[in-house]
Amino acid sequence: HAYPRGNFVMVDSTVTVLPGDALFLPKPSTVLGPGTAINREGDGAYLCKAGTLKRKGEDSVWVHCQQKRYVPSEGERVLGVVIRTGRVHKIDIGSSQLAALQELAFEGATKRNKPSLQVGDLIFARISQAHRGCEPELTCVDSSGRGNGMGLLRENGCIVNCTLSLCRKLLTKSCPVLQALQQHFKFEITIGLNGRVLVCAPSLMQTIVVRNCLIASEYMEEQAIKNMVEKAVMM
Repeated sequence: HAYPRGNFVMVDSTVTVLPGDALFLPKPSTVLGPGTAINREGDGAYLCKAGTLKRKGEDSVWVHCQQKRYVPSEGERVLGVVIRTGRVHKIDIGSSQLAALQELAFEGATKRNKPSLQVGDLIFARISQAHRGCEPELTCVDSSGRGNGMGLLRENGCIVNCTLSLCRKLLTKSCPVLQALQQHFKFEITIGLNGRVLVCAPSLMQTIVVRNCLIASEYMEEQAIKNMVEKAVMM
């Protein structure tokens, strides 16, 4: 790959970037997220997507863009649907290829004691391997061998398909729409970075309210989100 001929972008700036822009990192240990890539023929990194450059201190940097097609990235947790079962299960995670999930890639799984998956089951898993042109691989355990909420999801709920940027926004500690909804009723959500969210609420009406509020909040300011949630709950 030739070194990209673009503008140099500082990590501490919040600007609109284009593919080919070179990226100056504050320290070598900065983690590169979606939309960034390492320059293999020199030092530094460059951008491979158009969008807004975002960062978390000096620890990580990524490109925020309105994208629905998911590109697997190692370490990310995703929601997938079982398409085929066998020794290696085939899982739809919304990418261009089906992902592979070994039958023993669950916490405490053995040849005699392992989850029995059926076509259509919902799986929450972590991407263990993701290489361009190759089938991504999933696992339902972390680096210590524990599930930590990953595995077969048996809860009845509603799957919400949304943009990848909205999923990342929902994962922030102070997400306005989640904080506003929690003031009115209890519910549970499982967020996959592949653009899928599982919503579980006590009633069908509450599930619909949560689903509609999540989707509508993507482009709203904090005060507008609070007003929107108040109106949705009162209906």
